[in-house]
Amino acid sequence: GEYTIQLMMLSSATAQSSLAGTLASDDYFPIRDQFYILRKRTTPPTLFVFYGIYPSLDAAREARNGMPVFLRRHQPYPLSISEAMRKIEQ
Repeated sequence: GEYTIQLMMLSSATAQSSLAGTLASDDYFPIRDQFYILRKRTTPPTLFVFYGIYPSLDAAREARNGMPVFLRRHQPYPLSISEAMRKIEQ
């Protein structure tokens, strides 16, 4: 019954190193504890980056609307955690 925000999905042979470089930047450092990174075992590897856990869809929408601009450029969207897990398992 909880929600999260899908921030991005990366699918490439270099996805892991690319994401590591992004998350190491100064902009991401203060909010690093809010990220959940899940890997889907595909070829090439696929990484899903989720942001936060929220008790309701409305709370997730409010969090998305209050995100720093550099995160909103990724066009994040809220979804239930069960939906997020289905994406990983498919």
